[in-house]
Amino acid sequence: MHCNNCDEEINDNQVRWAFEQPYCEECFEELYNYCSRCDGVIQRESTQYDCNGDPLCCDCYEDNYDDDCPDNPPVTETDRELVVKLSRSWLQDKIETRNS
Repeated sequence: MHCNNCDEEINDNQVRWAFEQPYCEECFEELYNYCSRCDGVIQRESTQYDCNGDPLCCDCYEDNYDDDCPDNPPVTETDRELVVKLSRSWLQDKIETRNS
């Protein structure tokens, strides 16, 4: 049996399969990845990654992430302090406005 990419001869116990094609270990690692969620084989160029850097196929990525969701906006130290102050006031049943 020969690698579908480099044509190197492969022993049956060393072959890696992707989309019903045989690959040597080196070519498989270069071209393909496994989805960390469903364990499916995915092409490296199509691989999506979660926030931990784990590879995901397109279906698993879309199940967990919404590309239409905006990124988190930048938060300044002043904004953070205001949010903390308003949160503490809310927890103490005090009413504060942004201008307080």
